[in-house]
Amino acid sequence: MLPERPAGTERLSEAELATLVTRDSMIGVAVVQPPTAAGPLTRRHPMEPAPNREIADMAGAAALPRKNGELVFDEAWQGRIFGMTVAMSHEACFEWREFQAQLIAEIAHAEREGESTSYYERWLHAFEATARDKGLLDSGALVERTRDFENGRRDDVF
Repeated sequence: MLPERPAGTERLSEAELATLVTRDSMIGVAVVQPPTAAGPLTRRHPMEPAPNREIADMAGAAALPRKNGELVFDEAWQGRIFGMTVAMSHEACFEWREFQAQLIAEIAHAEREGESTSYYERWLHAFEATARDKGLLDSGALVERTRDFENGRRDDVF
């Protein structure tokens, strides 16, 4: 498969074009998208080969649940939201430390209010808040999609 240059990118430099390339476009399962009006996405480190250690090394209340050193996910959605968060941070949609600060705030809020929610429920709330703050998530669409799951119009099998 030969890559196709997105319309409207004729004046971009090679470095600017590189910021538009994703893992999926490199392996041919997605098309490179043209830059938005705000400009192309700027990555911290283009196509990093491995996630930053700051994810694995989180400590305190934000530390990832582990058993014998391995990550623990009690349900499939927990692994999915973890993966989405890491991938979006890796693709520079947001800085990891922004998400981590939101997660710490969500955990503190739950403890203060006496909420009996799981670690990954707090993680999900932190992810939603971070994505909303960055303009990556439409609150109305999220409410509608959540309602669809709650009413059985959608399921989590895909």
